[in-house]
Amino acid sequence: PTPTAYYVFYGGGFLAKSGVQTLQEKLLPELEARTGYRVNVVTLRKLVIADDAFQFADNLIETWYPTAELGDKKAVFVLVKNSKEAGIVGGPSFSNVISADFIQSLLDDNIAVLAGEEKYNAAVISSVKRLDAVLSSQPDPGPPRIASIQKAQAKAKKDSASNYKDKEETEEKKGIYGFAVVGLLTISFVAPMVQYFSFTKEE
Repeated sequence: PTPTAYYVFYGGGFLAKSGVQTLQEKLLPELEARTGYRVNVVTLRKLVIADDAFQFADNLIETWYPTAELGDKKAVFVLVKNSKEAGIVGGPSFSNVISADFIQSLLDDNIAVLAGEEKYNAAVISSVKRLDAVLSSQPDPGPPRIASIQKAQAKAKKDSASNYKDKEETEEKKGIYGFAVVGLLTISFVAPMVQYFSFTKEE
């Protein structure tokens, strides 16, 4: 039957209930209400009736929406746990907005990374948020890992500047201490010499 009430069809039991609730009650219905595009999320433990996630998603969308008109602004997002792969297939209007490069970025930067760490909720939710942004004609926020890397790079740059300043201060102090050491060595050398010459002169 064609999905109407439900957006998430989760098999395999690897999505947390909180994640399913967020998708089912908030993210996906809000996406459809705001943009007119409906995204159905399907999770499976393993594939048994298709060669890959894309083929499975393609079979589903053709079954649920058998004509181009019915499936025009629909999409199916399939995530498979065992192979840690995903497939996203949409109708004509969806495919005009969501490019193949963007889909590949979702697969490489969201699914492969987060599902590879078994963070399945994050993999799906972060992908849906990126889809929502692009379908809403907003800038793509990018994968979460890229944002983390940029933040880490900024921190590293700040720490590097701080370390450089510390190094400058250390070199400056080293010069002061070096001068003091030389001064002490000079005094310790000259003082006995003065005493020696004074003693020999008295003799």
